[in-house]
Amino acid sequence: MRNRRRQGQRKPTPSQETVTIERLGRSGDGLAGSVAVPYTLPGETVRIEKTGNVARPLEILAASPHRQTPPCPHYGLPGDGCGGCHLQHMGLAESLAWKVDRVKGALDHMDLGAPDRITTHQSPPRSRRRARLGLIRTGKGWQAGFRQWRSHRIVPMRECHILDEQLFAVVQALLSEPGRFLPVESREADLTVTLTDTGIDLDLSGIDEASLSLDARQGLADFAAAHDLARLTIDFIPMIQARAPALNLGGISVPLPTGTFLQATEAGQEALIAKVVQGVGDASRIADLFCGIGTFALPLSQSASVLAVDSDGPAITSLTSAVRQAGRSVETQKRDLFDLPLTVGELEEFDAVIIDPPRAGAEAQARELAGSGVPVVVSVSCNPDTFARDAAALAAAYDLISLHVVDQFIWSPHIEVVAKFHRRG
Repeated sequence: MRNRRRQGQRKPTPSQETVTIERLGRSGDGLAGSVAVPYTLPGETVRIEKTGNVARPLEILAASPHRQTPPCPHYGLPGDGCGGCHLQHMGLAESLAWKVDRVKGALDHMDLGAPDRITTHQSPPRSRRRARLGLIRTGKGWQAGFRQWRSHRIVPMRECHILDEQLFAVVQALLSEPGRFLPVESREADLTVTLTDTGIDLDLSGIDEASLSLDARQGLADFAAAHDLARLTIDFIPMIQARAPALNLGGISVPLPTGTFLQATEAGQEALIAKVVQGVGDASRIADLFCGIGTFALPLSQSASVLAVDSDGPAITSLTSAVRQAGRSVETQKRDLFDLPLTVGELEEFDAVIIDPPRAGAEAQARELAGSGVPVVVSVSCNPDTFARDAAALAAAYDLISLHVVDQFIWSPHIEVVAKFHRRG
């Protein structure tokens, strides 16, 4: 209701003008004053169609020398291409450099200095192991793809430079025969594909499971068998499961609950784990907060005792089952760390603490840590702004001594960081 225009209020009339891009904004859009222009670079002269402070680029009149030819034909100008990528016009090396500067800028904004040396990781193309795509029935049949920039329109995917090739192949196979198992009355649906160590996990959402005919159900079973799917779900309710989708973490196979978070690429995950392990050093008692299914807790449990805490019930249940079977020294706890962060008193027993919150950050937990005596804090974040805010809270008692920028979502503005904080004194 908040976004609905008041009765009688007119929709802004688009206008065309020529602007010069001054800088990149937080989302990677070029900025001309306060006007956001996607798919542009600083110094470029661009003819745009502007509605309020949002513009659609129509033509690059003077291009930046840093502009790259996008590898994917679905990408880009004039803003009607695939929205799965946002920075292919910048190139991988340039986008990684921008992400490093973005993190440094967020720290500067909080009057915090970044370490002199910042290390980086960038996952390769075609390595994304999970994606949510739109499905739509058209006059040409069913089509799948990412949605257009600022639109619900699906751009049909004929090739993809970010998806793992196994996932791309399954999506294309699905499109070759969707009529066999999608309800006749369905016009739209969503498809989530996840590549796990035990096979592909595929979910179809937005269709009425009860309306599926026996033939459709058999078609789903045949498709799952033909493509050796680990699991097929509808609205994340299991329909067909040959084996549990699972990930190997620290030498332990952990079942992946439906819809549970996982790192975007295997290479990115390994880079994060390596920096976290390096950060905690020889700590023997570690708290892993916002632990998920144990991405860090399980590798660390090979040489340390770990308390793993998260509010995601299915993730904690999966992790608990895995560590019990493996006999690892991991204590699990379901707890909302936003409302009930570990207190100063609870933190005193730990040699190191890891915080890996969602985009909202871990402000309350950071304040508790600042008042504790924990020697080392390792912060993993997917949002430079909330990371910098939490770092400012930690700065009351800790020094930021190392920073690693991880680019798993290549050609997008998404950024992850791993930072080590050492307690002063």
